[in-house]
Amino acid sequence: MAIVADSAHFLVRPEQQLLEVTWQAPVSSPELRSTYRSVLEQVTQQHIFRLLFDARRRGRASSADELWVANEFMPLLPARLPPGLRPRLAYLVAPVFYESVRAETHNGDMVTESELLTLNHFTDSLSARQWLLSE
Repeated sequence: MAIVADSAHFLVRPEQQLLEVTWQAPVSSPELRSTYRSVLEQVTQQHIFRLLFDARRRGRASSADELWVANEFMPLLPARLPPGLRPRLAYLVAPVFYESVRAETHNGDMVTESELLTLNHFTDSLSARQWLLSE
């Protein structure tokens, strides 16, 4: 099921419990946050725990928006799901951004696991989907 939001395209794959979110261009802070709020609605309605965010055309979010996603959006995800489902987030990013993120990690590992969710970064969609569906 495809859904077109103001600033992003959503593709829901209920059989895989997967939501793909694709930005086609850079977006403003309000548009970015609105998209993430729409993601929460889909997670709640569809019981989706696998999220693929294609940010290659969107570019990197501002520091303030990155903090908002980490502190406001991500903590809400687990509570929106049935017990036993742990959110898995894959971000598709441009190669230069991938290397930037990798340089920011202490050991070069791109997988981030917390008590709330698991997150990873990729430069190609096939690897991202395989990782999301591996659990």
